[in-house]
Amino acid sequence: MVLVAVGTYTSTVHLFSLNPQASLTPVATSTDFGSNHEAIVLSPTSGDTAMLVVANNNAAANAANGISGREHLNGETHVHIARLTAAGTIEPVSRLLLHGEGPIDACLHPSGKIAIANYVGGTMDLVTVDLAIHDISSVISSEALAEPNNGGSAHMATFDPRAGSEGFVFGVNAGTPPSVAVIEPMTGEILHNVAMTERVRRLFLHPSLPVAYIIYEAKGEVATWTWPRADEWNADGTPMRAPMELQRCPTSPHPGPALNLPTSFSLTAKGDFGYTTTRTARVPGGDGQPQAPVGVFEVNQADGTLTHRQWVDSGGWNTRDSMLSPDDSALLAVDVISGTLTAFKRDLTSGLLEMTSVVSAPKATGITAWKPGAAAAL
Repeated sequence: MVLVAVGTYTSTVHLFSLNPQASLTPVATSTDFGSNHEAIVLSPTSGDTAMLVVANNNAAANAANGISGREHLNGETHVHIARLTAAGTIEPVSRLLLHGEGPIDACLHPSGKIAIANYVGGTMDLVTVDLAIHDISSVISSEALAEPNNGGSAHMATFDPRAGSEGFVFGVNAGTPPSVAVIEPMTGEILHNVAMTERVRRLFLHPSLPVAYIIYEAKGEVATWTWPRADEWNADGTPMRAPMELQRCPTSPHPGPALNLPTSFSLTAKGDFGYTTTRTARVPGGDGQPQAPVGVFEVNQADGTLTHRQWVDSGGWNTRDSMLSPDDSALLAVDVISGTLTAFKRDLTSGLLEMTSVVSAPKATGITAWKPGAAAAL
């Protein structure tokens, strides 16, 4: 069994179970984490408990399905920590006031720091956390990636898990000029910026190849880049081998940007298949537009380039986020317009998808999952 937590543009976080047949069942809900849970992360701390991290986007317009901007800033924003058990209980533990504006993404770095990308403020917060008691103590830094652009700039916080606790945090900057910031995880200092050719939304690293996949939101594309391995970065944050774009693929058969604004990319643990999600509309009912497709891509195991294999309707029009289940048996996608969490069973050989389950999650925006019994991540 897998537990799936879904954040929303309401006050409710939903918890579902996913069985081996890729069927979803509601388990619990919680209203203990404020609202607008775009930044939501689950990380196992033992075989039967996981830490749930939630940050509130205080610059998202609920009536506009989560469009963020400085004009929508409303109140304070916090990062919340809760304990999730294998039985599906959610126990809030602590919360901390954040400096940033509009948290939109977060990750738990192996050093024990939570990195939070603040979209509207264009900053990256680093927060210390005590994993033993699930307690957060302080914000150790809040660094500017760039001046906000088109409503926001800091879009994602991520890292290379192969680098361990000494590895850098990567901050995806959609500002002007766009870049990926290389950040020292102990101090939060931005050491270097890798220049990007387009406005970027997300960055995902291949599990074994020296390759990264980068979402170009405004272009409707996923790009394949060469990317330094974990041991190919200098101490000053500069790469020993310069990243370079290899390929671009459209993330929809429909023309962009009106009908193709991609949101996410998911890679299997073996790195043999990748999956894109996108948006075709921003209004309830889709305003007559086609449903947003999920893209299935086979990964070349020599150079990491992508070959398209399938389009499948997502069941909605604004698929805000997606991820593969921890065992890669299913793709999970949340849609803010249809207000749903959808599971697609994945053929492990061909990588192709089949929609198997849809459950209600009104104004869904963020998703994270954990398989009880898995070893602690840190």
